Formats: sequence, C-alpha cells, structure tokens
Amino acid sequence: VESLGINRQVASNIVGLAGFLTAGSFIGMGWISDKFGRVVAFTLGAVGLISAVIVLIGLRDHQTTALLILYAIFYAMGEGTRSSQTTALASDVFQKQGLGFINGLVGGMFGLGAAFGPWAVGRIRDISGKYDGGFAIVIIMVIISIIGFIYITWANHK
Repeated sequence: VESLGINRQVASNIVGLAGFLTAGSFIGMGWISDKFGRVVAFTLGAVGLISAVIVLIGLRDHQTTALLILYAIFYAMGEGTRSSQTTALASDVFQKQGLGFINGLVGGMFGLGAAFGPWAVGRIRDISGKYDGGFAIVIIMVIISIIGFIYITWANHK
C-alpha cells in the first residue's frame, strides 16, 4: 500500500474498519442465510471478495480513501460468509455423521489457503512485477468456490 503512496496509518485504519465491519457482516449474512438460503449468502460474500480485489486493482490508478473504505466494506461482506456459510452448509449436509471431520477439513483448507495464498500472490508479484496474476488466481478460486458451494447444495437437495 505504501508503494501506492497510501499512508501506513490510513492503511491500518482501513484494516481495522474491515475487521469491525466483518463483525456485523457475520450477523447480517447469517440472517440472509436463514431468510434466503445459504447459496444466496455465500454468493453475496463471494461477490464481495471479488469486488474487493477489483477495488485493489483500481487503487493503482486512484489512491483515494473512498476506494479504501469500499474495499473494507466488500472485504467484510466476503469474510462474513466464507467460514460461517461453509460451516452451516456442512451442518446441513453432514448433520448425522462426520460433521466434526468435515468441518475440520474445511478449516484445514482455509488454513492452507491462508498459508500459501499470500505467498503465491507475492511470488507471482516478485516474478512479474505486478499483482495482476495473483489477483486473477484469487478471483478464479472464489468463482470455483461458488460453483462448489452451489453443487453441494444442489446435490444435497436431490
């Protein structure tokens, strides 16, 4: 962020804002999930994450506080659904057996993504000099997660 000319204090305030908004997003997306379905809530969150990445891309040309606030909002939308909705879906599908193991696998995959995702994006940036390839991978993985979530929901309701 500093390479774009954004002050460290401003950036850290945006990270704090994203965390604060995520707390509300967990509650709001949980309500949306119960009212409109898990797929709707998960997809809204995934679109939020994709939007957050698009905002990051836009920061290259327009380093405004408004874009950073928009990033925090979109990121919070996504963060408020990723783990909560996958756990809820696992509970729907595996409530009679294997729920602990499935939730453990889901959590493990989140952990692997958190461990290797930033490294991979950083490596791509080191090689290419840009974040574009890493951002593209993030968007593709989020789209794959939507497809997987919809498929599991659909297969469970057959």
